[in-house]
Parts: sequence; structure tokens; C-alpha cells
Amino acid sequence: MGKKKTIMVILLLAAAVISSSERPLSAETGSKQTLWVFNPSGESDSFPGVFVDDVIKNVMVTQHLSGPPLAAQFPHQRIEIIEAEAPFEAVNELFYKRGWTDGLPIIPPTLERVKEMLRGTDRFSTELVGIIEPMKGKATVEKIAINAVMAGARPEYLPVIIAAVEAIADPDFDLYGVQTTDESVTPLLIINGPVAKDLNINYGFGALGPGWQSAKRHNRTCRKAGHQQHWWSMARHHQPLRNWSARKIYFMPR
Repeated sequence: MGKKKTIMVILLLAAAVISSSERPLSAETGSKQTLWVFNPSGESDSFPGVFVDDVIKNVMVTQHLSGPPLAAQFPHQRIEIIEAEAPFEAVNELFYKRGWTDGLPIIPPTLERVKEMLRGTDRFSTELVGIIEPMKGKATVEKIAINAVMAGARPEYLPVIIAAVEAIADPDFDLYGVQTTDESVTPLLIINGPVAKDLNINYGFGALGPGWQSAKRHNRTCRKAGHQQHWWSMARHHQPLRNWSARKIYFMPR
């Protein structure tokens, strides 16, 4: 009987170990997940190797201006590794405190998501699409794709988004004036051709109204691309200058 009891105890212990090993890791056990995310911030065209964030942070310090609590505090490299028990929430909180979001939740720009987004274009990821005024941030194809992921856009939207950023960055458009004026202005982009229907951009009643995913995500991506490449300079400097990245960009089919 003693041997039988011993065997039963051993079997019960073995079953407990197996059960424990099959249990998924959770926040309660202190487990962490790792995300490799792209840096959405733009590099300065005026100061090679320097991010736009650094330029604005210097202005903040010298002029005693307030801003995001973690302004310019990030690894100055292309990819950052973030470990957290709740990575989605951690990335959102971190990016918000760095001034990299519009205040709404974003999709973490992971390696896989950005790679998938870049499938939407045949342009090289390092190609410079335009210089974003007034801080002269470099908007490359990759930076635009990163911000497209964060805004919730789809790969098929990317060609139109790139074309929109290219148009807005054209010197003839005078983005500097749009960015720094204290008047109520906002860009209007008209999308012509079958692509408007292919991307399900509303061209009927309520064309500027809510409820249309494609137009809203094109809108948000372009705002975020402009936001990251010239940062939050005007809106958070207690000046009467409004930030273009806080405004809407209207997309209309023709």
C-alpha cells in the first residue's frame, strides 16, 4: 500500500508540472512580450544625422516652452525594442508621451506591419518623397509607411498617400505658409481616376462627412506624416500659430 501511495503522489506531481507548463504566460506571472518597432520621427534636412525632435527640444529648452514629457527621449536609431506585459498599450503610452501621436490610439509600427505596408508600393523605402516645412523633416517612403501603419491605413492606400505627401511638400504648394499661418486653413486633395472608386473613397452625398474608412485613414496618415517630420513645433509652443498636423486634410474624388 505504501508503494501505491508513493506512485500516486508522483503521478499527481507530474500531472501538476505538466499542467503548469502548458499554462499560457500572463501578466500575472510577470511575463513580457517583445516588440521591434520603427522610429516614426523624421531626420532634419538642415542638420544631417539630427532628428527634428532634437531641434524642437532645443528650442523648448532655450525659450522655456512646455511640451511632451518625453520629448526627444528615444533611441536615435531606426528600430527600437520595447518589452512590456501589454505591448500595445505600452507603445501607445510611450509614443504619446514623446509627442508622436495625435492623441488617439495608434497601431504599433512593428517590423512585420511596416514590411507589409511597403508591399503597397514599388518605390524604394529610402527614397526621399519630400521635405516637410517648417522644420524641414525628411519624408522618405519608409517614414510615410511607418506613419501609415500607425494611422491604421492599408497597403493599397500607400500609393495615394505617397502622392499626397509629395504634392503637399511641393514648394509651389507653400506648405510653410499653411503650417505657420494663424488663419483657418486646411489642405484639400482631389483624387482623380478609377483609384477613388477602387479605394472606396466617398464621392456621393456627405463626401466630407464621417463613416468612410479609406478617406479617414488617408487623412490621418498624411497628418501624421507631416506631424512626425516637422513635429509638434507650433501647436505646443504657446504661440498663436496652429499646427497643420492637428487639422484635417480633405480627400475628394473627382
